[in-house]
Amino acid sequence: MWAIALAVVFTGNEVVFFLLISALGLAGLWEYFQMIEKSGMRCFKAFGMCCGAAYFIGSFLFFRSNGPDADYDFETLVLLVFLFGVFARQMFRPTTKQAPLE
Repeated sequence: MWAIALAVVFTGNEVVFFLLISALGLAGLWEYFQMIEKSGMRCFKAFGMCCGAAYFIGSFLFFRSNGPDADYDFETLVLLVFLFGVFARQMFRPTTKQAPLE
């Protein structure tokens, strides 16, 4: 694995470097969601993996075209969109127990 990582870094190819970092990041995110499911907690694995992939792809394309000058604007926008997505998932999630308010 180190040989692949060093070869990618020393070749200087941006796309291959992006693919390596994205693959490692998404593998770590997948492992994180597996641990959450194994502990018995409910999680949105598909939504989380899509958000992670969108974040990697969006940041690569944004920084490639705009540079690091507007990085805080991009990251804030993306995190707000994901936050509203999580709120929408929770709000419209079907519930099995209908308990009255006390």
